[in-house]
Amino acid sequence: MATTKTAAGHDVHAADAGHHEELGFLRKYVFSTDHKMIGIQYAVTGLLFLLFGFSLMMLMRWQLAYPGQAVAWLGKLLGENRMPGGVMLPEFYNELGAMHGTIMVFMGVVPLAVGGFGNFVLPLQIGAPTWPSRRSTCCRTSPTSSAA
Repeated sequence: MATTKTAAGHDVHAADAGHHEELGFLRKYVFSTDHKMIGIQYAVTGLLFLLFGFSLMMLMRWQLAYPGQAVAWLGKLLGENRMPGGVMLPEFYNELGAMHGTIMVFMGVVPLAVGGFGNFVLPLQIGAPTWPSRRSTCCRTSPTSSAA
């Protein structure tokens, strides 16, 4: 059997060199321990929450642009307590403002900046081959994405 020497002088068998098992979809993308994939998960989750916060803001802008006008499809979706007949109640408008701000800051910007940037870029900047706490970081993405 052919052997080669590494830089440290250790024997490496040719059959073992370069053999990596192909990971399945769930292991590679959902339960990954790679810091880059975890950073991408944080970034995608943060962007989805930013999109949701943006849609709340657009609903508020709709109310300002067309006050008292009914949005029939949304009134049926949100129920008669919030939008009777499709017309937005003032209390619901205030609730939208609070939800918009909270979602944009705490579920969009913070996970995107800290989780996405921190997990993806920081190990590359310091020259680490992998993130030291990658298993715990992998577990932390689940509460972030299931918070809604």
